[in-house]
Amino acid sequence: MSLTSTIQNVIKGLPKTLGSALAKGELKSRTSGTHVPGQTTSISESSTLFDAIVTSFDVKELEGGLIPSTDVKILVMNCENAPQPNDNLVFSNATYRVIRNTPVFVGDTIVLHQVQGRRV
Repeated sequence: MSLTSTIQNVIKGLPKTLGSALAKGELKSRTSGTHVPGQTTSISESSTLFDAIVTSFDVKELEGGLIPSTDVKILVMNCENAPQPNDNLVFSNATYRVIRNTPVFVGDTIVLHQVQGRRV
């Protein structure tokens, strides 16, 4: 087994290993249709369940002032769709708007998404 496969398997097993330390969330995405003058534009909403770890950014990440100290780092795992800016990540105790998503790769496979979330 290659190192890439080993790392991918470890990350896939994190939800089972971490158990109750993981937050269960729901990704809610909205997509609007094409605007046609004189007609109503349709908006569709999709929903995807995922596992996550919600934590704070470390001091080094906050130093440049580009990330407000109230934003959180959300490590999203087992999500069929990639979180996009302005999507909402909904947890039992809070909802966060996606500001930025940085996919984390092992080899050429995305194993998790590091999301900058802002509470709504």
